Order: sequence, then structure tokens, then C-alpha cells
Amino acid sequence: MKLPDIDGLTVAYDTEGSGLHVDDGARISAVSFAFRDPQSGSIRSASVPFDQGCDQEWLPCGQKDLPVTHARRVNKWDPEHRIAPNRDEAVWHHLHRWLLRQHLVMHHAKFDCLQAAAGLRNSPGTGYDLMPRVIADTMLTAGVLWPRDSVALKVLAVTHHFGKELGILEGAEADEQEALGPWKGPTTDPRFDLIPWLVLGPYSKLDAELTLIAHEFETGMVWEPSQRSSVGSDLALARVLYGMERRGVGLDVPGMLREAGKLSGMVRAAGERVPFRGSTGAPTPPAAVRYFFGDPPGGLGLLPFNDKMTAGGKTRGPQPQVDEEVITRLEKQGVPGAAQYAEYAGLKAALEKWYQPWPAMCGPDGRIRTSHKQGTVVSGRLAVERWQAQAMPHDYQIPEGLLPPRYFLITDDGYEAWEADASQAEIRIATYVAKEKRMYRMLKAGYDSHDAATLLMFYPDCQTKAEAIAKRGPEAWEKNRQVAKRCNLGILYGIGAKGLQIQIAKFTGIEYSVPQCAEWITDWKQALPGFGQALYEYSQLAQSQGFVRLSTGRVRKFSEYEPVHKAFNQRIQGEVAEAAKKAMLRFDREYPGMLLLQVHDSIVAQFPSARKDEITGAMQRIMVETFSQMYSPIPFKADCKPFGRWAYAKPEEVAA
Repeated sequence: MKLPDIDGLTVAYDTEGSGLHVDDGARISAVSFAFRDPQSGSIRSASVPFDQGCDQEWLPCGQKDLPVTHARRVNKWDPEHRIAPNRDEAVWHHLHRWLLRQHLVMHHAKFDCLQAAAGLRNSPGTGYDLMPRVIADTMLTAGVLWPRDSVALKVLAVTHHFGKELGILEGAEADEQEALGPWKGPTTDPRFDLIPWLVLGPYSKLDAELTLIAHEFETGMVWEPSQRSSVGSDLALARVLYGMERRGVGLDVPGMLREAGKLSGMVRAAGERVPFRGSTGAPTPPAAVRYFFGDPPGGLGLLPFNDKMTAGGKTRGPQPQVDEEVITRLEKQGVPGAAQYAEYAGLKAALEKWYQPWPAMCGPDGRIRTSHKQGTVVSGRLAVERWQAQAMPHDYQIPEGLLPPRYFLITDDGYEAWEADASQAEIRIATYVAKEKRMYRMLKAGYDSHDAATLLMFYPDCQTKAEAIAKRGPEAWEKNRQVAKRCNLGILYGIGAKGLQIQIAKFTGIEYSVPQCAEWITDWKQALPGFGQALYEYSQLAQSQGFVRLSTGRVRKFSEYEPVHKAFNQRIQGEVAEAAKKAMLRFDREYPGMLLLQVHDSIVAQFPSARKDEITGAMQRIMVETFSQMYSPIPFKADCKPFGRWAYAKPEEVAA
């Protein structure tokens, strides 16, 4: 196709490739695009392969090093399935330079732009930054306009009838999966670049055309002001996340690999102390079940815990579980081998969760990247995949004698990394939403939410924390505060008595009875009646209308299978997400290019050491002002602390 020499066209853009993440080697194999002819108004489109197939003669980017599972598969194909009419670098550059003159529309723009920025395989310097030209993301827009529907492109086209122009009928999504599925390989490692072009080409082109029509349909609707605001902020956030993911976080790979080697030795030594083995020669969960609950002489013959049994199958009845909670119980009972197995399992988990995967996920530039899932999490919060940056372990979770994983997160020379966190944001927002008067008065008086709950639950006749401590002593205060804290954090999540028992035991080491925990739940709701009422009202609201609406106007949907007793918590989670996103956008506007991560209700930034006081102050100010403006008159606070290696040493020691 000859590209029109015109600027400012609305062009839909889509990519196909060899994977999901560029640091794992994923690269674009084909590009499709579509636009309206300025003269006729008809759709003009094309799908252009650049690295499709696996025939050496037809791969301008060089031979592909295929994993064994894929190589075995493609070696069985007929020759015509292995080749594609790939174009060369000159065509790639010509197309993308033209695209930089147009207004671009994509369905999941962050993903396509990250792929385009990485460029062609084996061709450094061929990447293009298309994000500044993106004017709309049809996936994000659909999530705002139809929050209760799937955002899959073909499903949207059928549901809202805008795919008729292209012949998209019900079942189109399933038809595509059926056509492409046999060619793209395992679901855990799909390779769209290996799908024969005669199969993939038409679908690739169709996606670009459908994205263009979806954009026209969406923009032709009458939007509410809140929808327009949400669509704008979502696209702005996609741009920020794109920058964060390109930036990545520095990782001391050699140092972490040394620590992994040290930990591997600790795992082997701990395994030798465990009195049972599995078929691998190392302790395993099935071997633990046989040892603890099997009959003598091979097992101890212990009675399994009634609340820790699997459902069982057709041929076997319920079976004992051996998870962390079970091992903790056995260890407390002094059962032989339990402590040794707990030590081994903890060391092995640390090795396999953090010390081995993190270095393997690091990019060639020495930086590790998470992939943010925007618009696909029902709560509205940002979830991540690949590198679980939102689930980094706390130091207390790391075995003694090891440097924690966070220690290996490093900055560029002359830079520091800090994290600003909105203190107890969830319960403060819950106070706003529920109009909980007692908690509000305590927060206004300067108490944190856990001290406030402790006073209201356990010391109703005391006016101050000092008076309560004087009455029963500091040990009783701290013990009661731990219970109140778990009530605050758990009951808002819809936790029951059993769940509360587990949480208290996990964080305090004290196992109270389930009836006692049930009594505390009642006490908490009586001490904070606004919360108790809100828990009930929101469950009824979710039951009757299937969604709850946030203060920004955004909708949080509920499926028919989702427990509605968590509706109030989901309103709170959604509000926290909205405020945290606004804080990210505001910080990025004031200090562009500095954000590294967003972890729940905190932001992490890297900046020159010489500007530490200025920027850490700005991080706290932005967090406080953003939350306070959205949920006035609730008082908010923000903490700012060093992040990564900066949390463990003085700057001069780090440099040394």
C-alpha cells in the first residue's frame, strides 16, 4: 500500500510478536494499521510482517533460536507454513516515520508502544516512541463506558454492534482462538510470530480495522462528564506507566546471584536435617503428608486437622493439607520434624520466589521491570505481572543471615530512591465514605486509626491513650492494639472470625479462640457503628444493582459469583486506587521522568541526591494534598522513607 502523504490522520495501530515482555526477548513480528481514506471515507488497512515465520531465507532479522517445544512443533509443518513475505528495515522505518505524523489509536496502547520502542529483533536502534502520538486507547475507554462488560475487542464489537461493518458476529472471539490456537503453542508461552502468515495475516489486519471502528463508535457516544474525566486520566496514566516500565529499576544482579548461591547451600543443608524425603531426594509436601499423617512405621500417625483437608476426588477421599499454617501448628505442638521442615520450606520459598527469579528477569541494561495491568482489575487498583513489585518481601520474611531482596534494588550514580506512602489511607477513606463519627473525631485529634480503635474497643471509659496505658499498663495496651489493628485491617475486607484468628496468630504469635475473635468483630462494629452500617448497606447495594459507584463517578462492578459482603471494602479499594493514580499523575507532571514504581497507595521515585530534600518534601506534599482534596475534611498524613539499598546504608557506604 502507498501511504498518503498527509499528516494528522487517525490511524489504528496493532502489533503481533514473539511474547509479552521485551526483557524476555519479545519483539514485534508484524504490524497492522488502518485509517479512513480522506477522499472516499472507506477503510484502508494493511498488515505487514517483518519477522514472521521461521524459514531462514525469509527472516531479515536472522535465524530464530527456538525453544525445544516450539522447534519440535514447527519442524512438522509444511514448507508454506514456515515462511512469510517479511519486509526489511527500510520498510519498517518508512512506516513508523509516517506513523509519527499521525494521530494513533490502539487497543492497549501501553503494550503496543513498549513493543514498538524495543524495535526489531537483532536490530538495535530501530525502536520508535509512539506514545506521544496516541490520542485514544479503545480498551481503556471501553472499561470506563461499559465497566460491566469484557474489554476484549471482538466481544465489545458483538456486544455493542459496531462490528457489523466488518462482519463480526457472535462467536468471533472463539472462532479466532480456534483458528490461531493450534499454531501459537502452549498458553504459557504463546508465539504469534510462529503462526503461519496465511493464518495470522487476515486476523491481524482485522484487529486494526476493528480498533479504528471501535474508536469511532466510542467517540460518537454521549459521555457523562465523569466518564470524560476518567477516560482522560486513564490515558494519561497509561503514558506514565509506559515511561515507568521503560525506565525500570536498577538491580545488583551479581550481588543477588551471590546471595542466591549462599541461600542454595542453606537450602541443601536444611533439607538434610528433615527426617523425610520425596521421590526427588529432597523433602516435598506429599512426603510431609505421609510422614506426619501416615500410619507407622513410615509415618507418625497424627490426626489431621479437620479444617485443613482437601476436598478429595472420585477415587480418593479428603486428604490432609500440609501448608504453612499446618506446619506452624505442628511446630507449636513440638511434633518431631516440623521445625526442620518449616526451616527448609521457608528457605526454599525465598530462593524460588525472589533470589533466583529476580536476576533472571533483569534486562540487558541491568534493570528489572514490572508490567502494570491497567483497567483489568475490578477494584481499580493497579496490579502487576512478571516482576511482582507490589509483593516485595518485608525484611522479617527473609531468613537470618541473608541480605533482603530490597537491598539489591539500586540507583544510578548520584541518585537516590525514596518511597512516599499515604499513612493508613484505607481506613481514613472508609471513615469518609461511612461517615463514621467516632473515628473521625479521633483522627482529627491526632490519633492514628489503630490507636483510635484500641481506645474505642478496649478502653471506652478512657479519654486518652495515656490514660488507658496508665490504667492497665503498656503491655496490655500493645496486646489490645494488635487485636484492634487486625480488626481494622481485616473486617473492612470482609474477614470472618476464623480469618481474624489466623491474622492475629500470624502477626502476634498468639492463637485466640474463634469465639473470642467473633466477639471482637462484634465489639469493633459496636465501637465504630458507622463502619458496621456501611458494611451492611454496601452489601445490599451490590446485591441489588451489581455495582458500587466511586466518588469520581467510576463504577466498580460485581459479578454474580463475587461475595457481596466485600462490597464496602471494594468501594474503599477503588477510592484508594483513584487517589493514588491522581497522586502519580500530579507528581509526574511536576517531576517528569522520576517515577519508578507505584505500590498500592505509595509512589517510588528516583532523583538526584542533591535534590533530596526538595523532592521528598514534594512527594509527601502531593500525597497529602491529593488525598485531602478528594476526601475533605478527613486529615491525611504521608511518610517518606528511603527505598531499596538506600534503606540499609548511608550514601557514602553504598557508594563504597
